[in-house]
Amino acid sequence: MTRGSFIAGLIALGGLHFLKGNNSATYQQYYLLQCFISGFRFYQGPKLLSSMKVNDMLELVREPNNEFDQNAIALHWNKNKIGYIPAKSNEILSKLIDINIIELQAEITYLNADVKEWENVTIAISVLKKIDKKIPENVKYLTQLETPHYTTVRNNNETITKFYNKESVFAKQKNYKEFLLTNCTNKNVEKLVNQNLLRNGNYNDSIDYLVVDKEVLKKYEAKKSTKQSIVSELYNPKQMFDTKNLVILDINKAKEIVANLKELKNITDKLGRNFIEITI
Repeated sequence: MTRGSFIAGLIALGGLHFLKGNNSATYQQYYLLQCFISGFRFYQGPKLLSSMKVNDMLELVREPNNEFDQNAIALHWNKNKIGYIPAKSNEILSKLIDINIIELQAEITYLNADVKEWENVTIAISVLKKIDKKIPENVKYLTQLETPHYTTVRNNNETITKFYNKESVFAKQKNYKEFLLTNCTNKNVEKLVNQNLLRNGNYNDSIDYLVVDKEVLKKYEAKKSTKQSIVSELYNPKQMFDTKNLVILDINKAKEIVANLKELKNITDKLGRNFIEITI
């Protein structure tokens, strides 16, 4: 189903017009979240990409018993699971779904087959609100679709170029060393960085992520009573590394953990990409 068929052609300037009896009411679409689909390449998405279209509606499916994230919201296209709302953005949305206080709509807003699979599809989560007066200037930004900020772009020569996402913690800190020195309380962190990380190592493909042993993370979470998942759904460590006892952290949410690191080392996955493994 597409957004066009869903609203049955009732789009008009200034909002969405719905007729009821002899009275008409105008509704404005407000975008609460615009993002890529998390975990897209691990589900049915890549196989279905050629059939998807901009404006296709998506079903939001809560997974409160998800073992990695109690706020998990899966995305389904034509009854096929294609990934999740990113964990860093799902907490409030999951509560709105749980209490059914407002009807959320999910739709595909951009498609791009010429980038890495985790950036193939951009979606928007929105709500409809009845317009009874002029839209205030301070909320007009919620009525506009944003152009995706791709971190991987395929050039004409088929090479991949890395760009920094504006939401990344590296928007101002351009490398791991600066990030670690800024966020670690360990006085020996500079020594650890100089001794264990590749001086000229290319970490571009993994710059927003850290690797940690699963048992180490469990002990830390138990000690800190951490409820919010900091595990990334962008990469799958079971497929990437020879050992299966690793998890990948989203450093946008792992600053507290980084502050308590005891050791770190370079670790390379099966594709030759460099990551940083930390001990806390």
